[in-house]
Amino acid sequence: MHKNNNKIVSLDGWRAISIIFVLLGHLGGNLPKTHPWHNFLDKYNFSLNGVQVFFVISGFLITTLLLKEKEKTQTVSIKKFYIRRFLRIFPVLYLYIFTVFLVDKTFGWHLPGYVYLKAILYLNNFVYGGLAWALGHLWSLAVEEQYYLFWPWVAKKLNYKKALSFCILFIVFSAGMRVFIYKYGGHFNTNWVLAGFFTFADIIMMGSAAAILYKYYGVKNIFKSKSSSYLLVVASIIAYTLMEVSARKMILGFITVPLGALIQSVSIIILIIYTIEKKSLFSWFLNTKVMVFIGVCSYSIYVWQQLFLLTQNKDFFPQSAPQYWFSKFPVNIVMIFIVSTISYYFFERFFLKFKEKFSSVK
Repeated sequence: MHKNNNKIVSLDGWRAISIIFVLLGHLGGNLPKTHPWHNFLDKYNFSLNGVQVFFVISGFLITTLLLKEKEKTQTVSIKKFYIRRFLRIFPVLYLYIFTVFLVDKTFGWHLPGYVYLKAILYLNNFVYGGLAWALGHLWSLAVEEQYYLFWPWVAKKLNYKKALSFCILFIVFSAGMRVFIYKYGGHFNTNWVLAGFFTFADIIMMGSAAAILYKYYGVKNIFKSKSSSYLLVVASIIAYTLMEVSARKMILGFITVPLGALIQSVSIIILIIYTIEKKSLFSWFLNTKVMVFIGVCSYSIYVWQQLFLLTQNKDFFPQSAPQYWFSKFPVNIVMIFIVSTISYYFFERFFLKFKEKFSSVK
């Protein structure tokens, strides 16, 4: 169920869910300990759940577009791909980094230069010297950017069967890497084995594999039956919840360590495809104007939110744990949406107009 202009039904709504989870997770560390919501949000940090959804969507959408381009033109334009990604990601990101630099100098945070360098070079997913809160969230964008370094080349050089095999091998390797890091990570510098990439990027690769299965292997057909659709949805919710509880309670480690991310990613994929293929109350909700609006602005919200959700954790601000009028709840939530909306409609869309000129699929 594709719409025009390469949009897929319900994906904006899923982007909205992703960023809402991220906001809730970061709000937990922002609220004072006396706030009634602090304990719950701080204990059940939902930000990683939001990143999981974000990664799956990214892999699914990017791969879908690459497959359509290759089907139409018999190849993939690597040059156009990187130009499109540059115009989508870089302008607002570097505007944000520059804004953080100005705020840093204004309020005397004294953030070290390497935290800016890591953010600019997309290395925030690797532990070199620590992070600054205002830039720390860019670790997930770094993982995605590193995925872009090889995946369009894979899509160009390999047919869909070999590309799917590549995804499977990558996912299996990442599962093994999680076990390795769990057992031996404390004994050496895990940056040398790229743990900051492989222990997260397989979630994006799950989205990529799902796009191939969806397009070429008739995965959508399993949702033709109403009963089987409901069964899959219920099973997915149970499986995701079980893995989440197991990870938080630190039980069933022999399953959750190697396979937890895999099972949760599959659960997310099933729910996403269900809302693409079947009309339901949930798919209606995902496609409401509010959810679509949040989804459209989700990247802007992702980029800007950290500046307004300053954490109380002094590890990120050694000299103090600053709170300003713009970072206090609920003003900070209002500011996030105001700044993100302005950023999207009056800054980012200027570059997005150019991005469409480099699209190989109309």
